[in-house]
Amino acid sequence: MQAHELMAQHRRQKWQEDVERDTAYSFKPKTHEMPDFEALHKQEEMEAFNRKMEVETTAVKPFNLRTSVRTKGDITFESLDGMDEPKWSTSKV
Repeated sequence: MQAHELMAQHRRQKWQEDVERDTAYSFKPKTHEMPDFEALHKQEEMEAFNRKMEVETTAVKPFNLRTSVRTKGDITFESLDGMDEPKWSTSKV
């Protein structure tokens, strides 16, 4: 009787192993730790604040201000030295 119980126990264990093997998932995904979103948010806010506080200066570039001759379309205005009134012309420059 003891031998019969041992054989039954052995068959039961083999049956359980077969069921576990057949029902086991073949795909086992890799899991990662959950990121700390609050710390990431605070870090991003600090970086945005620092970027906002940086002042970018504008580089001064030299330019040539030519007020003696102005052109707008076909009409030119020339300011000549020694003339009381400006001279207007409609010729293309």
